[in-house]
Amino acid sequence: MTDRDQGIERDYRGVTRNTPNIFRRQGFFAIMPTRMSNEGGFGARGRDRGLSRRPSARPMPVAVREALAHRCRWVACMMTFVTGSARQAARAWQPAGRGRDRGLPEEVLTAPVEIVRRAPALRGDTKCAPWRGTDEQRRQGGSVENFDVPIERRNTGSVKWDRYRDRDILPLWVADMDFASPDVIVRALQERVAHGVFGYGNAPKGLLEAILAYVHTHNGWTLRPDWIVWLPGLVSALNLACRATGAEGDDVLTLTPVYPPFLSAPRLASRQLITVPLACRADRYVIDWEALEETVTPTTRLFLLCNPHNPVGRVYTGEELERLGRFCERHDLIICADEIHAGLVLDASLRHRSIASLHPDLAQRTITLMAPSKTFNVPGLGFSFAVIPDPTLRERFRAAMKGIVPDVNVLGFAAALAAYRDAEPWRLALIDYLRDNAALVLGAVRAMPGLNVTPIEATYLAWIDARALAPQNPQRFFEGAGVGLSDGADFGAQGFVRLNFGCRRAVLAEALGRMQRAVAHRQGAG
Repeated sequence: MTDRDQGIERDYRGVTRNTPNIFRRQGFFAIMPTRMSNEGGFGARGRDRGLSRRPSARPMPVAVREALAHRCRWVACMMTFVTGSARQAARAWQPAGRGRDRGLPEEVLTAPVEIVRRAPALRGDTKCAPWRGTDEQRRQGGSVENFDVPIERRNTGSVKWDRYRDRDILPLWVADMDFASPDVIVRALQERVAHGVFGYGNAPKGLLEAILAYVHTHNGWTLRPDWIVWLPGLVSALNLACRATGAEGDDVLTLTPVYPPFLSAPRLASRQLITVPLACRADRYVIDWEALEETVTPTTRLFLLCNPHNPVGRVYTGEELERLGRFCERHDLIICADEIHAGLVLDASLRHRSIASLHPDLAQRTITLMAPSKTFNVPGLGFSFAVIPDPTLRERFRAAMKGIVPDVNVLGFAAALAAYRDAEPWRLALIDYLRDNAALVLGAVRAMPGLNVTPIEATYLAWIDARALAPQNPQRFFEGAGVGLSDGADFGAQGFVRLNFGCRRAVLAEALGRMQRAVAHRQGAG
């Protein structure tokens, strides 16, 4: 037996010893094939039933055995995470002789796990109980266990992971998730690719109907097909909105901290950016209405709204949106509303509402931007759309596109149709998983001296106030500890960082452990 084979055998034996007895009683490991017959099956009985408890003469190929050992480690990791501690889960996953055990601190890996266990989604709360679904729903795209499956993203051309290539830094920065997209989307793309011809494309049959149904179901807003403008991405749409409203030199107003393209788009369109900081009151970010009235100018023509708000995770209430709508009507402002995270509301007591859906007059001054990219994890496929009810504003928006903005590609169209029509079970399962990740982040970060984070109502992003810890550059501080976060300065707020928890829980626990140790070391040194 080679050294490699011996390592695999050790992994396999270790997993079976540490696996809950129920698996062994049910024969889970007993029926796993260990050798293959010369005929290529699993022994004489395997030719009839595919599996055998009796080994044949020929050893199973190393690659197959390694894959099985890999799967066994995953099962043990998931079972120990549910029944034991996060430390046991991390060690169950760690292959023998590979990597290093960082010794995740109990303060992070025990207390936050207890927080997750007490979370409503795990407690059986009827408002946010874990989605289980039917077998048919699962076949159509739902799953409650696939978010813990490791997917290697290094050396795949990933913007997120390539930033720290060959460095021991966990990337929790740019807003894409480490989960596989829904199976229904993957299958739709495979079918489209199998066609083999990738010419210029129109929206596929059924896409408009799927979007209208989705928006009506989730937002309570009835759209008309002619209101929709296809786009290859949301960032270009923000820039188009700035060009389609007002004139050069006019002002564009927004609330900070906010997604960085909100801050750059006005300047790129030769407009002037004016900002109003959100106020943190009673552990919640809210609009500072007095500051808003004081900041708006006679030459302000556009208000850029982010709802749900990236990075603070707010879902603005109907009352807040009504008041904001009256403000924009009073000052004759066009509203451009980025609602790209609308499908990621984590607080079960809240519901996202489009500001344009509140009343028809408000809709006539609003450009609403939507996309499946964040919710269904397809940001690399380049599909979004604008909803513009007013025909004059819509024509100005289209005119700004000419000669600059390309058409949506055929794969983006195919993914969007599958997402809006078939991937709702997957989305519901994702929400359950992200709720528990959010609880883990909230409990762990609040236990770290010098850090604070407000409750996360939506998105998979946590906005962390680190001004008491490292006011100049907390992003660099945590990067030095092996955790790559987004710099709050890019969002208009120095001394903050944004953490993307759209990742496997084991990775998130490791990142929080690194952060905790770095904070403890800094506090001790100080």
